[in-house]
Amino acid sequence: MGSNQAAVSYLTNLARSAFGLGVGATLLTWSLYTVDGGQRAVLFDRFRGVLDETIGKGTHFLVPWLQRPFIFDIRTRPHTFSSPKTSKWRWSRSRSRSRKPRGLNSWRAAIIRAEGESESAKLISDATAAAGMGLIELRRIEASREIAATLAKTPNVAYLPSGNNLLLGLNPSLAPGR
Repeated sequence: MGSNQAAVSYLTNLARSAFGLGVGATLLTWSLYTVDGGQRAVLFDRFRGVLDETIGKGTHFLVPWLQRPFIFDIRTRPHTFSSPKTSKWRWSRSRSRSRKPRGLNSWRAAIIRAEGESESAKLISDATAAAGMGLIELRRIEASREIAATLAKTPNVAYLPSGNNLLLGLNPSLAPGR
């Protein structure tokens, strides 16, 4: 009977020590973290916020509930660029050969465009000198009528001009006489 009591005592002590070692090992694993090469860690502290220093490679300690590590990868990664199948000298030769006519054509196109614009400006100035500014005023009135009609049809725009013009009779096709 004495040996039975000793065995129970021994097993109880063994269970207590195993439980203590388990709790200790769990706390130790919760308080350790590893930062691999090419990575850095930043600690977040619940009371102090993000700490200023970064932590390099290795195994480090922290307070389990109070601190939390954020691990970032800082390695540079290679980027591959695709190149054309032809060799570089052929590519640069064909590029330089095709660049000259394009530049010449765009230069000629710019000159022709500028000549056309100057000719149209001459024609407009001659027409206004001969007939007066009536045509230009007519175009302005037509453009303002189109803008006002567009604004009147839009539900989100309210336009109240100064004076007694409240957009009456903008659409002549809806007039009662037509």
